Amino acid sequence: MKQNTILLVEDDFLNRRLIRKTLTDAGYKVLEAKNSIEAIEILNNDIVDIAILDINLGEHEQNGIELSNRIKEKYNIPFIYLTAYDTDEITSKAIHTKPHAYITKPFKSVDIIISVELA
Repeated sequence: MKQNTILLVEDDFLNRRLIRKTLTDAGYKVLEAKNSIEAIEILNNDIVDIAILDINLGEHEQNGIELSNRIKEKYNIPFIYLTAYDTDEITSKAIHTKPHAYITKPFKSVDIIISVELA
């Protein structure tokens, strides 16, 4: 069975570690980025099957929605949002990008695994 590689873009260290553990325990290879600059570097240098994007990547950083547009244009891989934001404005902007899933924090491990499997 092919091991899918997931790009995890999350600015919070503890969330990255928890999500990475969840995904690696399920048999996925995880590449981590804490911002969009690191994410683009990974996408340019590695084969990635799916991206999981936090929407808020920190002050003065490109957000996950902007990053998703670049992913769609240049890399054409499925992406999932994993975020604490669930306001109508943010949700509307996110839906417009056509993600494969939108998971809000706090999340259950099964939510991540099912969303990745569907993507």
